[in-house]
Amino acid sequence: MAKALKEVNPDVFIAAVEPSESAVMSGGEPGTHGIFGIGDGFIPAIASDGKGGIHEVIDEVVCIPSADAKDAAQYIEEEYGYCVGISSGAHFLAAKKLQNRFKTVVTVFSDGFSKYASHGLKHCKTGECKHEDIEKNIFELHKTIKANQA
Repeated sequence: MAKALKEVNPDVFIAAVEPSESAVMSGGEPGTHGIFGIGDGFIPAIASDGKGGIHEVIDEVVCIPSADAKDAAQYIEEEYGYCVGISSGAHFLAAKKLQNRFKTVVTVFSDGFSKYASHGLKHCKTGECKHEDIEKNIFELHKTIKANQA
């Protein structure tokens, strides 16, 4: 997505997000953290330049502490009614940091809460989230696409 955005607008600013406790893209050491799906102790291929660094389309890496990301995921549910995962909380906080420097900031909440219900998010009760059907529909769409590709 970042590459396509840069092709359309070379001035677009691309930020990656990683846990403060495992800030490998920022040059730190891998570590234990609580933001599932990111910060796995290596630079993922999609963000890598193939030489041990980050891809040239990434302008900045924003580090977010796990506890803050979890609190933000809870806040998003309480304030906006969206049951999101902890990494979405991290994306939300990174976007808030960047909003002081940029006129428009866009982020993606790429996952819902259901896989993380056992990790202490208070809003993670199946059947109680008013946007839960959206997550189910996306999951079903992914299953259908995979089945059609097989």
